[in-house]
Amino acid sequence: MGGSGLIEHVGYPPTELDDEDVFLMAREEYIRRVEEDVVNLQRLMRESRSAEIVVADRRRIELAKALIPQLKGGGRITPQMVEFAAKELGDKKSASGYIQRFIRSLSEWREFDQAILARLIEEEASTLRDASSYLREVCGVEIRVVGVNDASDKIRAENATPLKPTITFLRQ
Repeated sequence: MGGSGLIEHVGYPPTELDDEDVFLMAREEYIRRVEEDVVNLQRLMRESRSAEIVVADRRRIELAKALIPQLKGGGRITPQMVEFAAKELGDKKSASGYIQRFIRSLSEWREFDQAILARLIEEEASTLRDASSYLREVCGVEIRVVGVNDASDKIRAENATPLKPTITFLRQ
């Protein structure tokens, strides 16, 4: 081995990752972050037996995917973004708050490109459903992944944004 240059020729680890590898890394990171949020909240809610993870509804998902290209220019809210979101959400005040929450959640994902983020947002619910048994095992409580319309606490559920679901503990 000494001086043969074998290690140099192998090229391990690979330097180029394809989009699927990057997406899987983003998906694992997302699950890890949700797990961390559930565990931290569970410390406060010791008596809970189950948790609901509320994901954003379809119109907010589509809105987020449309906003991603506009946000990459520095993450500042423009009047055009608020007008666009207000048309989708029906209310200018809630549109501004939604964009602010979405920018905050998106700022944690700067290392991933727009296509990966859009796919992660699109597959957020299925990612959480796939990981629910793992989260149940780690957290020790029953985990339900639901949409905004199926949530038990509708008021808190409205705060769910893509990449930042609302987590509610239930004492049932």
